[in-house]
Amino acid sequence: MADPFLMSRELAPFTRSLVDQHFTHWRAGRPRRWEERLDAVRHWLDEQTRPYEAVGLALIAQMGPLLTEIQQSLPVHERRRFLYRMDADHLRKSPEGILEKMAREWHEAGGTAPPKGFHNLADLKDLGRFRIVASFLSDVERLSARLEATYDASRGRTLSPAQQHLAQGFRLIDNRFEDLIHSRPPKRKSGERCRKGLFAPQEPSLSHYRIEVQIVTAFQEGWDKKDHHLIYERVRTGQALDERHREMSFALSEHLFIADYLFDNIKQSADTSARSRRAASRRR
Repeated sequence: MADPFLMSRELAPFTRSLVDQHFTHWRAGRPRRWEERLDAVRHWLDEQTRPYEAVGLALIAQMGPLLTEIQQSLPVHERRRFLYRMDADHLRKSPEGILEKMAREWHEAGGTAPPKGFHNLADLKDLGRFRIVASFLSDVERLSARLEATYDASRGRTLSPAQQHLAQGFRLIDNRFEDLIHSRPPKRKSGERCRKGLFAPQEPSLSHYRIEVQIVTAFQEGWDKKDHHLIYERVRTGQALDERHREMSFALSEHLFIADYLFDNIKQSADTSARSRRAASRRR
């Protein structure tokens, strides 16, 4: 029978070892057939990650008022164009994605035991995740800065009601968003560009259910969805991949960053001109 879980040839031995040697949560005894063992592991992972969906929805609900507050703080003429969207179509990582990530990290790290496995599942940072999609690079910076300010006591600012509401329910780990937009070429392992933060519930019993929040532009989101389908999924499932396609996809990410950068420059120039015209009109 064909293997129901497609995987790349290089990761197949690690995945099999994860299931056969490092999974101990058998409920009705260890099945004899590989397909049944794999199916049992997938069901277990599905159950273990189900709470991430509820925690992610709670974070979206508590973050929503702050995003609205940011929008309402803008000049009236800016509010309509300040578009943002919550992309929560995949609030939790699939069992297949989890196994692939465990196997890949083990393959890269080497050694006799997986660095991330069923014993420390919560150490995987993206079991729960969603995105905030904005129009301009400057909008991404505005959103990440306002969210960071919610947790930066050193600024000595009084928190708004929306910030207080968010901070009461969740904490931002390390009080900052990682900048994967402006990282320099030597550090860039992929074409992914975003601001990435990790949130955890303030409730101690739920604090291990961390949710990864990415803030991206529409271009960055569009690139990621295409790269995921054309490159990542082909690699994960062991399909043949022309390395030139990987190179072109990475290069397209760089081109889209330039497009984002230029659009932001145009916007800033137009905003400056509009403010000058309004100021001149008031002096007349």
